[in-house]
Amino acid sequence: MGHIRQYQFAMPQHSLEKTVDEVYKLYPEFSIPPGTIYRQEGTGYKYDYRIVVINESEQKYALSFAYVGDSIYWQTHNTSVISFVAAAKYGEVLELSKDINWFKKRKFAKLFEKHFIEKVEEVSGVQSTDF
Repeated sequence: MGHIRQYQFAMPQHSLEKTVDEVYKLYPEFSIPPGTIYRQEGTGYKYDYRIVVINESEQKYALSFAYVGDSIYWQTHNTSVISFVAAAKYGEVLELSKDINWFKKRKFAKLFEKHFIEKVEEVSGVQSTDF
């Protein structure tokens, strides 16, 4: 699938997932409203990614990320990675990394970092590093 950018955290996967869940609880505006094209429930598919809704300068964006690795990796490593994989203006179809030009990737990555990754770092007390 590729990625726009990846962020490594010095914490086990289960801790990162709990932290991300806590960020969604603290910032409910990041959640996807019911009835949107981005909902995953009831589709019959098991998605391995999550979506965060970001508001910036009166424009909404849908940004998608995944956790890197599998259950064996997560059980044997004390680090975990969030991979930012797709983005779009809210209401539009998500574009995968391979379909986004460099300038848009940079813009989307700045939004993701400023609004979401910084909150994950704040809640976890752990700074991410580029992966």
